[in-house]
Amino acid sequence: MPLPPAEVVPAALAFAPVRAAPLPNEETLMTTLRTLGDSAPERSLELARAAEQRFPASPDAAERSWYVCKSLVNLERFYDAREEARRMVSEYPGTSWATDVARHLLVNPPGLPGDPAP
Repeated sequence: MPLPPAEVVPAALAFAPVRAAPLPNEETLMTTLRTLGDSAPERSLELARAAEQRFPASPDAAERSWYVCKSLVNLERFYDAREEARRMVSEYPGTSWATDVARHLLVNPPGLPGDPAP
């Protein structure tokens, strides 16, 4: 029995980029971040980073940076968390979010043996 003919895909479609689902509005993103809490640090990090790019000057920007730092700590990426904390303290000085991150990551940093010093 002969095989059916192969479907020919136009070259332009074969290499077309796959588009991710659009991000929700900022309010929904922030609600999702707050709801996730510590339960899904990879997802929280992904959402917070995407929202930082999409809404860089929003009033929620400092809080989103706090979620980035918290997610990195929960993923035990302490060096990255401290680097993010330094950036956050510089960008959002005087906010309660930056003060909290500075206290936990720059004054009393967590870490593991072999983790580069702050």
